[in-house]
Amino acid sequence: MSAAKAPAAMGVALALALFGLPAQPAARAGADDALDAFGFVAERADYAPPVAEDVTVYALTWANAPAAKVLAATTTGTLIAAADDGLYRSLDHGARWARIEALEGVQVTAILQADQGGLYLGTLGRGVFRDDGAAGWSDDDAGLKLSNVLTVALGADGSVFAAGVVGVFRKPAQANVWMRADEGLDGQVVNALQLGVDGALYAGTRQGGVYRSLDGGARWAPFGLEGAEVLALLALPDGALLAGTNRRGIFLHREETGWANIGNFDSAVHALGAHPRDADTLYIGTVNGLFWSPDRGKSWHPAQNGLGKDVRHLVAHPSGALLVVASGRPWVAFDRIARAPTPSSPAYLIWL
Repeated sequence: MSAAKAPAAMGVALALALFGLPAQPAARAGADDALDAFGFVAERADYAPPVAEDVTVYALTWANAPAAKVLAATTTGTLIAAADDGLYRSLDHGARWARIEALEGVQVTAILQADQGGLYLGTLGRGVFRDDGAAGWSDDDAGLKLSNVLTVALGADGSVFAAGVVGVFRKPAQANVWMRADEGLDGQVVNALQLGVDGALYAGTRQGGVYRSLDGGARWAPFGLEGAEVLALLALPDGALLAGTNRRGIFLHREETGWANIGNFDSAVHALGAHPRDADTLYIGTVNGLFWSPDRGKSWHPAQNGLGKDVRHLVAHPSGALLVVASGRPWVAFDRIARAPTPSSPAYLIWL
């Protein structure tokens, strides 16, 4: 093995040990090795978009991970997983998980890291919780007339938005009180909120397609896909907008061409993602599993090997790993394949 290849092989070995593939008998690595393994993924200099014909996607899951429904990664690398019995945190990239006892029994639907620091949680029946890093977790419901929160999002000015069954609410940055921000939504149930690269705010609704606000949520107007139930939205770096629907497929919006169907999926599309270094590589999570496209929707390919179906949430981690919640467990999926460094380790690691 050449000197140039040696660090890569060591990184593969670390990651294989960390995630404990069934075919790999080595003991699981500790927290330091977890950080090293993610660093190896992030520091690769030879990344190229995957080619569908020669890529196989496998998935690795943490042995002691909670039965999660929502998964998020903060800017510091902390993983947050929400399960039916509360919220879990991992400080070592999934090697160990701890339940946050203060939120035991809270049903979390959405996780958001705010610009000014701290985490926001949308919940069913309990409104919004906030952890500001100092006082810990607490109800954040002053002025919030919304108990069933389906989505939370950041606005262009750092405001936090919460939406669900009875409209949209906004809390300005540095403020402590929520206020209504849903004029023009006509009573629509909001499933998803997304901040666009142009500063506009988009809402995916249960019956009315997509709405857009150009003034920070003060007023909303229809923005296409009328009649569709939009379950997920994703803003791409070039200004395009991706929408996942319930049984009507995947749609891509460009200012110059409007909406176009880029995938006829006859199932609910709950999650959307794009590669952090190649926005043409897209991921979608459906009730029938994970799919990916290397060419912005011109072709789609299943990514099922070892991965549970019913993908409800995914995060394209800045390190290059794709974090997925499938069949109630958090997984790490990779889409470039490398053979393990020795014949006694026939397992595979796949990286972006």
